[in-house]
This record gives sequence, structure tokens and C-alpha cells, in this order.
Amino acid sequence: MPNVDREYQRVRRVLFAWQHQAPNDRLAELHCAQLMALVKVCEGIRAQIKTFEMKLQGLRLERRKSDLAAKAMAQLAVWGVHAHDRHGRNSGLLRAMGYLTDTQKARPGPKRGRRATTPKAKRKGK
Repeated sequence: MPNVDREYQRVRRVLFAWQHQAPNDRLAELHCAQLMALVKVCEGIRAQIKTFEMKLQGLRLERRKSDLAAKAMAQLAVWGVHAHDRHGRNSGLLRAMGYLTDTQKARPGPKRGRRATTPKAKRKGK
């Protein structure tokens, strides 16, 4: 929102000049105090926005920490499935969690990025 800041700076500049060069003059039927009061409202709102942005930054940090903790705990659960007597490395539970079982990993299939190659005829003279 650079335009908003630029507009606000212009308003502050108008107010500053008016306060220091013609504080008692009415301009377009307005008093300098009227503009000053409105600028104070703008400053209050800006301060609230800054406070909320700082709170939001803190909440994002807390979210990141809790996401990392949840990820670590989920990984422990996956390792627990691997080591469990009833479930193990080829279980439906592991597939349901989004992981490949050992059986699925062992299936032959085309590798990504590789094309099937056919033997080329040998050139004479080599």
C-alpha cells in the first residue's frame, strides 16, 4: 500500500505547513484544528494496524512452531507403524497415511525421466 502512505505523507505535509505558516487562517471554510483532529484519528488507526501486524507476526511464528512439532509427532507415528507387529512396513495403515509400502516400492515399472532404449546397430569400421 505505498499509495496510501504517500497520500498520508502529503496530508501531514499540508497540515505541517498550515500549522506553521497560517494556523489561524480558515482555508475553504476549514480550520487547521479540524484537519489536525482527523490526522490524529488516522494516526490512531495506523497504530492499531501496526499492533495487529505485530500480533499476526507472532501468531505466524507460533503456527510454524506448532506445525513443526506436529510434523515431528506424525513422523514418530509413521515410524511406529513401521515397527508395529500387527501393521508393519506393508500395511494398509501406512498406505492410508500416504506412504509407499515395501511391496509398492519393489514393483517394477518405468523410471521417471528414462526412455526405453533399443540397441542401436553398430557402425561398421569401429
